[in-house]
Amino acid sequence: MTFIMKVVDVSGAGLLAEALPSCRVDLLDNCGHSVVMERPRQTAKLILDFIISQQSAESVNLKKKS
Repeated sequence: MTFIMKVVDVSGAGLLAEALPSCRVDLLDNCGHSVVMERPRQTAKLILDFIISQQSAESVNLKKKS
């Protein structure tokens, strides 16, 4: 599981999603670089959703190997 958080210009979001097939891009409206401070609940939900999706994918992969 890899979770990379870097600040990139929003204009590159589409390119990022195209370059990384399993990439997920979430943009928060009217929010600066400090998403945790500016949108704590929304940020927490996005992070939790990401973790759950990774755990689900890992579970499916383990079942396929069995």
